[in-house]
Amino acid sequence: MNPKTDYAYCAGLVDGEGCIQIVKCKSFRNRNKSPQYILQIQVNMTSIECIKKLQGVFGGNIASRDREGTNFQSYNWRIFSNNCMNMLKKMLPYLKEKKEQAIEAISFQNMLNRRVKEEIHLGQNRNSLTEEELNKREYYFNLLKKLKRSKLTPISTN
Repeated sequence: MNPKTDYAYCAGLVDGEGCIQIVKCKSFRNRNKSPQYILQIQVNMTSIECIKKLQGVFGGNIASRDREGTNFQSYNWRIFSNNCMNMLKKMLPYLKEKKEQAIEAISFQNMLNRRVKEEIHLGQNRNSLTEEELNKREYYFNLLKKLKRSKLTPISTN
């Protein structure tokens, strides 16, 4: 199949059934260590064919579970970090609902990558984030949550 067609199809799946988010993980071993912020895209569906298409085009992991109260299985596809950024860049021209989230997610991952490059260049490996770095990550974490909520349409009570 044509890669552009694949990217457009996957963009439709992400727009309709997906979630672009930053996951915040705190260290359980070292309470003084800064939390990790990880870019993630996930899609949950009952169609394994659609989920396998995402995996075939972009990689990622698939998990399945029985949906309570039904005879259906639900499939969850996930991809993380730089793989997310590369996926979003390829889908960006085709995204509609989640385009703004995608742009901010790409900016977030670029920011993380710049820090890693600086550490490699300087020969450092810092476990803790500066206050400024933590604030930037927290900003993007909250921004993506806000953008997700701004797309929700309230139910009319007429």
